[in-house]
Amino acid sequence: MFFCICLRELIVCFAERLYGNLLDAVVDYGHMGYEKTGLISELTPWRKRVTDVMENHDIILKRLAEAGGELGDHFVTPPCFITSGGIFTQYQEGCFLACRFSHDKSLINPGGSLQGGFLMAAFDNVFGPFSILESGRAAVTLDLNGTFLRPLMESDRFYSVRAMMIERSARFLVMEGEARDACGRLAARAYSRMFFL
Repeated sequence: MFFCICLRELIVCFAERLYGNLLDAVVDYGHMGYEKTGLISELTPWRKRVTDVMENHDIILKRLAEAGGELGDHFVTPPCFITSGGIFTQYQEGCFLACRFSHDKSLINPGGSLQGGFLMAAFDNVFGPFSILESGRAAVTLDLNGTFLRPLMESDRFYSVRAMMIERSARFLVMEGEARDACGRLAARAYSRMFFL
């Protein structure tokens, strides 16, 4: 019996890692029909039980303010994050922070997609708060490298960025991130190395 429970939880954790953004899409766009696959009805209750995931912008902001309280408001929620229209959607301590960004027509390139530099800024806007949540310390970006896989088109209403911890030492944080379009398709990956001040 114990083996079956552990195996079930392992499968759920794997499915959450594999289908996490699909589950996010259902929360926001349930009318798109994903719930008809049966995957959501089976995984959602387990996901809530297995992981302690925060899924509310205001709760995550409060946690961020507590973690970086001594740093000041401009470190916790910098003006660039507010200007970009970011909304925190999920946080799991030690694992990831996810944000959703609305498309702004002023950031679109002549091809009708989000200009790549603004997407890299969105990654940085997620890596920064995630570093504060994980350490409670101020950090600056030393390296930020990205790979673009598909355009984020203006016709998408939003895109999401998820930052994940790779390694943490006394002086550095190494993180990776994924950007996905409104349908959950992978659009870009980024890697960042941050230095504690």
